[in-house]
Amino acid sequence: MANLPTLVDYFMPKPSIDKASIRMDDLLKQRYSEEKVEPVEADFPDLTGGTDL
Repeated sequence: MANLPTLVDYFMPKPSIDKASIRMDDLLKQRYSEEKVEPVEADFPDLTGGTDL
């Protein structure tokens, strides 16, 4: 027969682990589901041959 406190302490997931796992899953989905965005020259004015120093 199983000991309930031992089962809960060692084999059941902890709520903080579940929250962290859910957050990690959300971040990975967000990172890899976004479309690839090409950089625009206006974002990097120093690379477009602007003013010389």
